[in-house]
Amino acid sequence: MHVGIYDGGVDLGHEDLKSSYDGTRNITYGGVTYNGSPDDDPNAGIWQFHGTCVAGLIVGTGNNGTGIIGVAHGADFTSVNILDESSRLYFDGRDQRGILAAFYHMAALDVVNQSWNVAQNYSNTPALRAHVAES
Repeated sequence: MHVGIYDGGVDLGHEDLKSSYDGTRNITYGGVTYNGSPDDDPNAGIWQFHGTCVAGLIVGTGNNGTGIIGVAHGADFTSVNILDESSRLYFDGRDQRGILAAFYHMAALDVVNQSWNVAQNYSNTPALRAHVAES
């Protein structure tokens, strides 16, 4: 099973996650391959760590003396950081094709987790309306 974590990025070197990460399913858009790492900005807030926590809950490796065991331990995962303001995949409506490419990428995955939220002013962006219309 392959899980997509659509969030604020995942620490791909985390002891509980590094053996489950599958980089072959990273998203490529506009000639750039995005590996889903967290935003390095120290002001990024909780979104910098939220994706890593979510990934641990889902695919965390068990019996290694670190962290917890995920509910789908043994599954592989790919991280898609849609909350990094410097990314063309950022969910803000600036590059509608970027966020739509990220949404279309979900079709290549078995399970997708999206436990993020957007501010109310993003709730009616052209990108969101287009995604809903395509769904």
